[in-house]
Amino acid sequence: MLASQELARELEIASGEGERLAEADSHITPLSLSQSLLYSTGGIAGGLVFTMMNNALPLFLLSYSMPTNLPAFLNPGGAVPATIVALLTNERSLFGGLIQPLVGNLSDRTHTRIGKRGPYMLAGGLGTGACIALLALQPPFWLMVAAVTLAGVALFVALGPYSSLLADITPYTQRGRTGGLIAVAGVVGAMIFVLLSVGLWATARGWVFLITALLVIVALAVAAFSVREPENHLSEDDGRWTMDDSGSIVHRPSSIVQPVWRGLLAERSLTVYVAAMGVYWLGAGAAAPFITRFGVKELGVSEEKSFLLLLVVVVATSVGAVFWGWLGDRVGRKRALQPALLLFAVAALAGSQVRDIGQAIPVMVMVGLGNAAPTALHLSLLADLVPKRRAGAFMGYANMIWSVAQPLGALVSGVLVDVTQSYRGVFVLAAVCMVFAALILKWVGSGENRVRE
Repeated sequence: MLASQELARELEIASGEGERLAEADSHITPLSLSQSLLYSTGGIAGGLVFTMMNNALPLFLLSYSMPTNLPAFLNPGGAVPATIVALLTNERSLFGGLIQPLVGNLSDRTHTRIGKRGPYMLAGGLGTGACIALLALQPPFWLMVAAVTLAGVALFVALGPYSSLLADITPYTQRGRTGGLIAVAGVVGAMIFVLLSVGLWATARGWVFLITALLVIVALAVAAFSVREPENHLSEDDGRWTMDDSGSIVHRPSSIVQPVWRGLLAERSLTVYVAAMGVYWLGAGAAAPFITRFGVKELGVSEEKSFLLLLVVVVATSVGAVFWGWLGDRVGRKRALQPALLLFAVAALAGSQVRDIGQAIPVMVMVGLGNAAPTALHLSLLADLVPKRRAGAFMGYANMIWSVAQPLGALVSGVLVDVTQSYRGVFVLAAVCMVFAALILKWVGSGENRVRE
């Protein structure tokens, strides 16, 4: 009884704070369905590249040997170690992450005919496409490493401003659904890549990379040219709206030149949220690069059939993303994220114990459903928490932190695989991270508890 009363109180608080946020966003005209769909096409590019990086490149690297002039611990002349595979096959490139704050700051101050985010989306899309197309030629080892690294950098030149655009063009009440559409678009991109790989990987994998490169460029170009960014409604001396201890909305002066790190740390809920999702990305980075290799090495299926395991995850994610996006708008993004992360943890633990593809399929369904919530909601909740005037810079710093966390998780899991000669431990590591992420998320304010600048 007490638990249900506490839940009711939290939902009431979340609803009241949501109403305040909705009122603060009243100047933003809600997107029509067609505009939302056009904006979400950028998610297709993300889905294509994320799936290629995390699930196809680990198999692609089986065709390479390490250069012979390397130190002994790097296995010169032999197969690429799992540690190197983990670092290369991560769409959240460490180098790409480090430039996120710079790109975010620049996009906040850019003014062009296609808006302040559009030029970066176009440039990043073209760069990503060019690097992926180079992989179709099966380039020499070091050129391949450069292409993969630069693809990750270029991708986040595009996707950093793309995610910041969510805060610019959608009101609070529409963000969960729009985030859900982006997630569904990402799933469409992932499905396209999986189906291309199932049909062409064994006989013409170069075409998989070429078609992917073209689709990435087209998807980001559609999003850049079709979404009209609103005029900047804030003046230079605008302050920040926040809540005082009594729960009232008050005006607090703010400087546009305030250092981003200081501003980020000053926002308690935002800081805790970035930390929670950092732990999530640590776990996701641990597991994502090894799903297809797990199928090949632990379950004994062919490379082509290993993509079918991934297809199950993708389909479950698409179904779950719609539900979690809707639920996030109803009960609050945080309240939807926590149980989903725990579901992901249970699924990852179960995945570490499966012995054949028949056992793996229902577990992959659970993984997809659990992963659907952060896929659909993590950017929406971030957009709720960042100060409006500096959305690009703040979201850039958040993406930088997450972009460091994901390769770090991959590095740890790669070392674990090399030491144990098994891929099962990476799923246990992922499960532990999901539990901790859900626990940390509890300290984000009840509901989206601030009104942004």
